[in-house]
Amino acid sequence: MNRAVDVSSSTNRIVRITPIIVIATPIIAFLVYYEFYPAITPLLNPDSDGYLQFAAYRTGGYPFFLELLKPLIRDVSDYALAQRLLFASAVFVLAFQLLRSFGSLILTVFVEFALLGIPAVNAFHFQIITESLFLSTSAFFLAATVSHLRSGSWSSLAVAFAISGYAVAIRPSGLAFVPAVAGLLLLAPRSSLPKTIWVRLFIAFAPLLLVLLFENLFYHARHPGPRESLLANQMFGKAGMIEVSDASELIGLAPALTKPLQIDLEINLAPVRRLIADAPNLPTRCWLVQNYELFTEYHFAIEQRAALATSRDGQAVVKGAWSRLRHGFPDYIRLSFDHWRCLWTLSLFDLDELAALYSYLDNRRPLPLAQALPDTPSLFSNSYRARISLFVLRAGMVGGGLLLAFSFAVLLVQCSRGRQPNLMVTVSAVCGVIVHGGFLISALGGLGIPRYAIGLWVPFVLGSCLSILWVFNAVPNVLFPTRIARDLTRTNR
Repeated sequence: MNRAVDVSSSTNRIVRITPIIVIATPIIAFLVYYEFYPAITPLLNPDSDGYLQFAAYRTGGYPFFLELLKPLIRDVSDYALAQRLLFASAVFVLAFQLLRSFGSLILTVFVEFALLGIPAVNAFHFQIITESLFLSTSAFFLAATVSHLRSGSWSSLAVAFAISGYAVAIRPSGLAFVPAVAGLLLLAPRSSLPKTIWVRLFIAFAPLLLVLLFENLFYHARHPGPRESLLANQMFGKAGMIEVSDASELIGLAPALTKPLQIDLEINLAPVRRLIADAPNLPTRCWLVQNYELFTEYHFAIEQRAALATSRDGQAVVKGAWSRLRHGFPDYIRLSFDHWRCLWTLSLFDLDELAALYSYLDNRRPLPLAQALPDTPSLFSNSYRARISLFVLRAGMVGGGLLLAFSFAVLLVQCSRGRQPNLMVTVSAVCGVIVHGGFLISALGGLGIPRYAIGLWVPFVLGSCLSILWVFNAVPNVLFPTRIARDLTRTNR
């Protein structure tokens, strides 16, 4: 009798351990593969030194990560190994929570492969730049979110809020995590949460505020003066890329100190704006506006700006930029929409689009401020197979964005009807808030460059997968065989 019980207990342990082994296998494969076949990409780029030296214009999230590892680092390349280990750990934790919540090994392993198997994403784990840490932070955040939505655990909620604070400390698009995590207070089961709303708010927001307070202390320990940022440069770049309808009035009303700068922005950048406006296709428009705006941020009228920075009004440049943005606000919205579209298409060229770019540039020579443009834009590939892949990639990005927005709309409908929100829809909607919010923040305050989109790859993949499976589960007889849909989403949540 005891022997039979022992055998049964041993069998149950094996059954429980097997899924863990399965979800650990892609993690191990990822680490082993990239140990022997590292991504071919520069370890350092123009932004890296600002993080390694913790420049005053950087937030403290990523420099703190680097500082924490410094006692263990023998060479700068060791940071890349640490980033890969952290990302692998984050994906494993997320996979474990997905398995516990949805009971589907197929779904879990598919998400793992989508997160670990894309070379363009994995290249960032080999660079000293915020993308890798932001990807890992996203995975840990979503693991805590899934855990909380499943169980209503206050500890998972506190962890999710703390991680959202750290996402803000890493980069500005982390602000999109705050409304996403705030929604958890309304969506999760209440079984294990305190009934008093003020206690719930304290449990939730105290960790977030503590993380941001710690980041502020860490920043000022290295930089005692007022906090600096790149916002002034970014807004100046945008001021140069927009048209204003009342340019004469704007220049006439400008203070004498900034009037020459306003004239430069209006007159000397007008050919640049015309070149961008007449671009033959979206990738060309993206390539031009990204490079010219970046050039304007750091290299346009640099001597005038330096002189104004040391004048009696040290904020003269910033005030001048904001003044132009206010006068050209409609075109600022148009510019932000361009950057937003560039993020969704990843600004990639196929061969025909690249040929159109070269033809366009040849017909417009001499190019205004030609030093702003690099020699060659990114070419996806010139093979037929690669063109099909690019089409699928673009369709997948746009389709995923629509799915995330759809999940958010479904969640609102479910909540408005007083129903317990579906778990798949809820997680997808949280992912949608992060992705769409992150893209919006990047478009309004930054550039539409691909790496800002890739930094949100984790919520994009998870939200898209769960949105698709919810649709299959909701109408299985139309879109998917019922048995397969049931196997993919074993628990009807």
